Amino acid sequence: MRIVVPVLRAARQRTWSKTFVEDLVSKCKDKTLAGEFGVTHVERVLESLQHIIQHIKGKRVLVIGSGEPPWLEACMLSLGCTSVTRIGFGKVKSEHPKLEVYSMPDAEALMAAGSLPLFDAAASYLTLQHEGFGRHGELLAPLADLQILARFTLLTLLTLLYSS
Repeated sequence: MRIVVPVLRAARQRTWSKTFVEDLVSKCKDKTLAGEFGVTHVERVLESLQHIIQHIKGKRVLVIGSGEPPWLEACMLSLGCTSVTRIGFGKVKSEHPKLEVYSMPDAEALMAAGSLPLFDAAASYLTLQHEGFGRHGELLAPLADLQILARFTLLTLLTLLYSS
């Protein structure tokens, strides 16, 4: 019998330059941003967000677990959010003044210390249902999606979830 042990490698830090983020914001405004799932998904999200624009324009928004490129964050900025904070997996440095990025462990440490600010709204798109499966090196946890939602909902006034 052969036993395979996964090797956890140190994640390389990615950098999102101000120009990179601004390009995504511009594409979002032009409705040409494809994101991870194609232009149609981004258009649907933007259409949905228009119904609640008064809750996000000029507000601080938390994005939970977005992908690459940071399309949901760019959409939020294109709609006039004051700032967007992304909490997800991987090491990312943002050079955009309105976009902060924290890894999940860093965000949890800040929350435990009472240093993570409150947000006006939170959003997630096709992310939470994948939590707890061990894909990111975490332990298997069947209720991980609900636990993450419960923790971060405490930091917001309005939570938006997009799921298929």
